[in-house]
Amino acid sequence: MNLPMRYAVAFAVLLTPGLAQAQGDDELPELIGEWLCDQTPLMMRGEPTEARRTITFDAQVGATYSAVMDWEIAREPGVAGDQGGPAFTGTVLMVGVVDWNNRTLHGAAVGDGHLHSAELVDENTMRVIFVESGDNGFAFRSTCTRSG
Repeated sequence: MNLPMRYAVAFAVLLTPGLAQAQGDDELPELIGEWLCDQTPLMMRGEPTEARRTITFDAQVGATYSAVMDWEIAREPGVAGDQGGPAFTGTVLMVGVVDWNNRTLHGAAVGDGHLHSAELVDENTMRVIFVESGDNGFAFRSTCTRSG
């Protein structure tokens, strides 16, 4: 093997671990599982309150996903409507996609008006933002941690 070829082979061998690491950084995150979100302030219909949320990612195909968000807002005195129990609760089906950077999520509720985005801090932590327009408009942000 001539000298320039030896340098080329040595250079390629030295670069291989770096290329493998760079490729690993480009992998899609695994979202499947239950994520528990911190109880944080929520602005709903122009009034401040707090809510608890759990997001369960139940399907992921490539960069796309579906998830279910269960939420609970403490019952407010004097509020009518479907708050029949000690808390106002609900379940929302969500669909979304992982951004090209593999750290940001974008999504929407099915049959609802909310949009969400999230930033993956690490494989078990994400920071989410939800907004919804309309009569029951709300906005909040929360940190969610993978359960188990």
